Amino acid sequence: MANQTTEIAWATSTCNPFKGCSKVSPECANCYMTGWAYRHQCMGNEGYEGTVKGERGKRVPTGKIGIVEKQIESLKTIKTERLFVNSMSDTFHENVDDLKVSRVFDSMKANGNGTNFLICTKRSARMAEMSQTLDVPDNIWMGTTCGCQSSLHRLDDLRRTKAKIRFVSVEPLLEPLDITPWLADGTLKWVIVGGESGKGWRKMEKEWAEAILRQCQQFNVPFFLKQWSAFKPKSDAEYPPTIDGQVWHQYPQIKE
Repeated sequence: MANQTTEIAWATSTCNPFKGCSKVSPECANCYMTGWAYRHQCMGNEGYEGTVKGERGKRVPTGKIGIVEKQIESLKTIKTERLFVNSMSDTFHENVDDLKVSRVFDSMKANGNGTNFLICTKRSARMAEMSQTLDVPDNIWMGTTCGCQSSLHRLDDLRRTKAKIRFVSVEPLLEPLDITPWLADGTLKWVIVGGESGKGWRKMEKEWAEAILRQCQQFNVPFFLKQWSAFKPKSDAEYPPTIDGQVWHQYPQIKE
């Protein structure tokens, strides 16, 4: 079943048929998944066994993916506005076979409750390849993560998917980025920007986020500013992240 709440501001809920992940790029260095998976593993929660291990005094993801069949099935009946699927994993992780990925998509397709499913992956090449045979209805939004120059190639993979709503999660934003080419050609329908938080957080300069907002404004693409970088960002109620005195929580609109 879906979690009833999430701290991920751009989603209304999460559901995790897959548990566990592994690091593939600089954005992954301080991922929240490791700490949360370790807690779930210690509590004996289903699917988390063996997903995190101790290594030289640190907790690291093993790459083992736990799969919970009942949560794949639950995607058929969940009702929420924006459901982030596999926030504790990566839907297109190399250790998940094609059949399991296809079953997730079949369950999302079968949902008739008006739920929009958000898939965000760092395995963009596999996403692009599988997208050619997967059925991707309008309520499945497909995205990728790009927080540094070396990850921008993922947007070319995203362009190849069949999703009507394609988005990028620019978080953590680690350096100045120019995503203009993918805004101009219509690849991107939504842009999320956020700074890193927690232990080892890396600073996002406000000017970097402002520059991406201006790029989005040039092409009328919705922009969502999640948070500034900090060890523990203040809550939105205390310190809402703003640019030009405005909170930027824009969402894509599906046109009939």
